[in-house]
Amino acid sequence: MPKSKPRRKSVRQTALIFAKRKPSSDASKRRQACKRTKRLKLRTQPGLKATDTYVEYRGVPCKGIRKQLRTAFWPRFIAPKAQRKSQLGVTKSIGLKTEVQIETWLNARQKGRKPKDPKLNYARLFCAWVRANRYEIVASQHPIYDPRSGIATRIDFVLWDGNQYLLVELKVGYNYKFNRAQGKMSNLPQISCTPHNQCHFQLAWMHHVVTSQRLFGDVNVKPVLVVLTNKIVKKASVGKKSVETLAKHLRQIDLTLEEELPVCIKRVQPRLYAVIAALYGSDAQEQAPEVIDLT
Repeated sequence: MPKSKPRRKSVRQTALIFAKRKPSSDASKRRQACKRTKRLKLRTQPGLKATDTYVEYRGVPCKGIRKQLRTAFWPRFIAPKAQRKSQLGVTKSIGLKTEVQIETWLNARQKGRKPKDPKLNYARLFCAWVRANRYEIVASQHPIYDPRSGIATRIDFVLWDGNQYLLVELKVGYNYKFNRAQGKMSNLPQISCTPHNQCHFQLAWMHHVVTSQRLFGDVNVKPVLVVLTNKIVKKASVGKKSVETLAKHLRQIDLTLEEELPVCIKRVQPRLYAVIAALYGSDAQEQAPEVIDLT
């Protein structure tokens, strides 16, 4: 008798067989690596380009946010002058060197190379903070653009903490009267006019632009302000410690460098953005663009 052909399995049976199969460890690792690669890469808005001193959109230099915030909210603010050398802040060149050294260190880490430790204490402390919290590096000096106001700026650093993006604004050398108020903010009189709140205003505006336009996708974005002063450097016992040694030291001591947006500023964040958009949105297209140093 001729042999009967083996009975073919139904589509449903085949589906059940494949459903029971577990993916190989290699395939799982590849998928995880793919997700990680996508998470650690941010797309730049089309037409946006960052230069050394400003951000341009479609070849046209954009206004920076810092001067526009000052005009809108603290036009009469006078920066306090330090009385002693220990209270002096850092010069603009030191601030730039700090950012460059941090950026060099982060880029080397991102590419899988062993980075050289930064020379400046501020830079080494920031890098040690990244290592102590095991943050993953996503981007540095990432440009963003707000079409409503025609304003562009750069986010100092974007990190990943395992669940969400950290939008980091770094301030260095605010050693004197950082929380001393000079009246109230114009257009937002419920907020005290202090250098501390001014930094939070800048962070709040950037966070609103990122989240309202979903520039980082559907993932949660947490705004973080990191202020490094002489007092914090001394409390962290930076000295001549390497980044790795300092990171281990930070895990053992009670020292928090990051600050979230205060509740009072979270409440007025939409209003803050609306004021800037109303002041500069209508004139942004008509007036000639102004080149402003964003650093």
